[in-house]
Formats: sequence, C-alpha cells, structure tokens
Amino acid sequence: AEAQVMDWVSMTIDLFRRSTLPGKGVKLYISMVESTFDNFWQTVPPWYMRTTTSQERHSWAVFDIHWYTAWGGAKCSGRTVPGGRYLCSQPMEEVRPRVRACIEDDMAKFARKVHGLRSCSEFS
Repeated sequence: AEAQVMDWVSMTIDLFRRSTLPGKGVKLYISMVESTFDNFWQTVPPWYMRTTTSQERHSWAVFDIHWYTAWGGAKCSGRTVPGGRYLCSQPMEEVRPRVRACIEDDMAKFARKVHGLRSCSEFS
C-alpha cells in the first residue's frame, strides 16, 4: 500500500509539473500522512527528495504534514488518565513546556529531513 501511495502522488506531482500552474505561481501542497507509513521519516522524505528537484522544492512543491499531539502516546499526548505526557487537569505552567518540547522536537526533525518549502496544515 505504501508504494501505491507514493506512486500515485508521484504521478500527481508530474501532472502538476507539466501543467501551466507552476509558471503562474501556484503551489502544490503534497500532504503525506505519517500514520499511512510504517516508517514515515525513513521512507517518505527520501522518496520526496528523489521525486522533486531542489528548484521545485524551493518554488512550488510544498511538503505538508499533519501534527497530532493526541496521537503522540506517552511522548506527547495529554490525557485525562495516566499514560500520556501530561494530564489535562495539570496547570498550564506545567503543560506548556511539555507541549513546546514536543513541537520543537518534531518540527526540528521535519526541517532536518525535508529541504525546501514545508507546511504543517493541520496542527492539533
């Protein structure tokens, strides 16, 4: 299934590439959902870097992810019962630095792994 997703997205990137849209300043947001892949960060960014050129990644190809703290498990999620990074009933002064650390870690990884235009269009 992973190869099918990447093949299909590759074809859509190529359709866009061959259209008049890049020349008109239109950007293509390539949204890849982490939970679709067994090993997203080792699989998808290298594929993306091979599928697009540096010029495309810096002009019209935008790599888009979703960031869900609720799916962060023990690493980043807030819960009403033990098992996450924090409890929803904790004071904001305690929660804020924990959430910030998760965001900073994940967005730093995003910046290291994907070169060019990036977006995080869903952040929850």
